[in-house]
Order: sequence, then structure tokens, then C-alpha cells
Amino acid sequence: RKLTDAEAKQLIVDLKHADPDARIRAVRSVPPTAPAEVIAAALELLTDGYTEWAGVVDPGKFPWVSYAAADALG
Repeated sequence: RKLTDAEAKQLIVDLKHADPDARIRAVRSVPPTAPAEVIAAALELLTDGYTEWAGVVDPGKFPWVSYAAADALG
């Protein structure tokens, strides 16, 4: 279904949220039919700088938000 204007505005706010978990949830909920403004905000997350250390044997920094954005926007 098409997003309402209020839903689109809230999704843009969520895509720019300070909490990385909120950004991940938001980018995963962007529908393919979203307005251009929402898609643009979601595309910005491809270069999100948030990282966390991950891995046991060979740990490294993992860009969780960027990875989720790439997966969701495919």
C-alpha cells in the first residue's frame, strides 16, 4: 500500500534517528513504493558511520546500519 503523508514524514524522522536500532528498523520498513524523499533518506544510510565490534576469532568493526540499508534497499 502507499504511505500516507504522515507515515512518510515519520519514516524520514525514524531514518534520521540518533539510535542505530531505530534507523535499522526504519530502513527495513521502507516500501518499494515510498516517495522519493523517503528513498533518499534511506539511501543516506548506505554511508552511515555507525559500527560495532563483531566476531569472536577475528573480531572487526561491522557497519550494522549500512549493512541493513544495503540489504533492505537491495
